[in-house]
Amino acid sequence: MKSQVRIEEYQVSPYAHNVGDKTHRVTLVNEHGTEVNICTLGLILMDFIVLDKFNEKANIVLGCDTLIDYKNQPGYLGAFIGRYANRIKNATFTLGENYDLNKNGKHHLHGGEIGFDKKIWEVKDLKVINNTPTLNVVLLSSDMDENYPGNLTTNIEITLDSDNKLTFDMSAVSDAKTHVNLTHHAYFNLTGQVNGSLQDHLFKLNARCVTDVDADCIPSGRYTSIKGSGLDFLDFNKIDFHAFDDQMTFDFKGIDHNFVVEKTPDEDIVVVAQVHNPDNGLLLSIYSNQPGVQFYTGQYLADTCKGRERVQRLFWILFGTATLSRQSESLLFPQYSDRA
Repeated sequence: MKSQVRIEEYQVSPYAHNVGDKTHRVTLVNEHGTEVNICTLGLILMDFIVLDKFNEKANIVLGCDTLIDYKNQPGYLGAFIGRYANRIKNATFTLGENYDLNKNGKHHLHGGEIGFDKKIWEVKDLKVINNTPTLNVVLLSSDMDENYPGNLTTNIEITLDSDNKLTFDMSAVSDAKTHVNLTHHAYFNLTGQVNGSLQDHLFKLNARCVTDVDADCIPSGRYTSIKGSGLDFLDFNKIDFHAFDDQMTFDFKGIDHNFVVEKTPDEDIVVVAQVHNPDNGLLLSIYSNQPGVQFYTGQYLADTCKGRERVQRLFWILFGTATLSRQSESLLFPQYSDRA
């Protein structure tokens, strides 16, 4: 089949700051029939539909049926995160002068009260280039948006190639010194079922250490070896869901750790994490040029909605690529930091 792209008017935004504004659903389909659906509100990855070894369709990302459902869930399902993914301690930083950001909780999390996940992105271009469905979007975050300095323009090119590789190529430019830390927040389950078990999934992470954090997930600046622990996935291994009383995972009720990627200085984009479901043959590989990857087993997703079904704990996983150098003493090791 031919690769194709489509765009159609979708539901209106349910958020107070842009309530009633139109959104669109963009569809990318490659030559194998792999299909991706993205909403312009928050760049939500609503569907990622692939064929397994039995030629059966599997939707491997967690989502909701309506934008109201997305608004009412707490997990940032499938959304694009900015200006700053993860936490900024006490919602404050110094960059020439002090900046007090909007708090959403004890700290500033995932861009604050109205992050990039709640904004409508502009579609710049949508077409098939060399048989590759390609979407280009842009978002302008004005000076002092959530109290960040600088007018920040974020451009993203999203492609779905013939190898079923979904790529987010991100760039951000500011007219003033600022902090920017972008990531995509999709949750995966290779069974293709809302409550399909992860017990038989095999995991591999190219890491020997994790970054040390406190109970609020604020980093200490130290690395902790994971050799021989429940976090050691240097070789393909199952998660021992009955061993979360391990000292390294107990406080998080599962896995929610930033893994330090094994990477030489001359390497650019490498495989940082892989997940394999032997039952249907699906293999998910995460590529990045960043030196860390956040691995989260979804233990706080209980009762998150997808249609009429309720998601159970420990049934969905999230990977977010990360930088490891702290920009200030108040910042968490970010999940992703692109050029700015």
